[in-house]
Amino acid sequence: SQDDLDFKSLLPTTYLHSDSFLEADLRRRSESIINERVYDNWMSAHCPTTFVSVGQDWVRRVDMETFPIAVCGGARGGVYVVNLEEKKVIAKVDEVHNVQVDTGGANPSKVNRNIEMAKQAMEKLYGKIDGGGVLSVAIRGDLVASAGREGGVRLWKIERCDPLPPVKSQEHEEERGPERDSALGKLSRLAGNATKGKNSDRSEFKNINDVVEGKLLPLGSLKGLDKTIVTCLKFDSKQRLWAAAYDGTTRAYDVFKCNDSNFRISGQKPIFRADFTDSVLDMHLCEELNVGACATADGGVALFALDTGTFFCGIMLFEVAARSVLILKQANGSFAVLCGGSNGAIHHIPLNVDVETNRVDEDRPFDVSDSTDTA
Repeated sequence: SQDDLDFKSLLPTTYLHSDSFLEADLRRRSESIINERVYDNWMSAHCPTTFVSVGQDWVRRVDMETFPIAVCGGARGGVYVVNLEEKKVIAKVDEVHNVQVDTGGANPSKVNRNIEMAKQAMEKLYGKIDGGGVLSVAIRGDLVASAGREGGVRLWKIERCDPLPPVKSQEHEEERGPERDSALGKLSRLAGNATKGKNSDRSEFKNINDVVEGKLLPLGSLKGLDKTIVTCLKFDSKQRLWAAAYDGTTRAYDVFKCNDSNFRISGQKPIFRADFTDSVLDMHLCEELNVGACATADGGVALFALDTGTFFCGIMLFEVAARSVLILKQANGSFAVLCGGSNGAIHHIPLNVDVETNRVDEDRPFDVSDSTDTA
């Protein structure tokens, strides 16, 4: 009968819950605007300030462990050492690494005899979009290491008239905060001024075509790496160079002995070596915990001890390649591993660390009960 009809059920839901509808509509519109802005920033971004130009090249890799001195690896195979405070290139070497694995260039090598393996490595690292150039760079003091698509690791020594400024690690700056007169403090002020319209004139900055004060002197290549592709390079505070490679290994070299005139780089054997389940695509060193982490092509993260270089535990996270890894100290003092996969997901896995010894539990390092992943 007409009395039994529920007229409310015939009305649109949006009519009965207009406030909820408007709130949801506004939320969707807000998200749409944010997405449009992000897309626009990526497609037509304007950098408000440029601290130094490396000329007609794209920067592919950067290492700033000795801030404000940074080393850059270019898409054209060049290696550049820059001073971000003085806004100039202080040493460089052009086209020393191959642009692509199948471009013989000036560096034909044993790696390029297996082009398919090398191409597979590049696809694991970059997917279908690969801009070419240097794979990894690292700097410590006056030593620079670089790795390219031709395989192996090359070492360089910075030679310039003026000595380099004292080493100021980023971790040290982060712990105590950037002082006003520190390099990081000055850099922050420069960036702040740039957003206000100051220092945005590119004419202020040094051009690569200006006179470069110093040189990158070649010291040779490291032994045992010429037949593989090195995907990541890191110096530690003990002046050792760590190299992660596509052959599924990490190696540590005591390269600072090269200051001895009787020392031959090519004859230097690794002091540590660890073998992993698959190709290593990225590596991070956490000296506070005495632990290193590797991201592997089979989708896992593997941990190794820095004092012995030995692998002690791993965890599988993805069905695709794990491309990036970081050991992060969180605001509450705890530690976690962040790992990114080639599918766009990021995993966050807390580490079990003994508070008294500040060491990772090697038997059960990953607190998987509290891990999260973000698509």
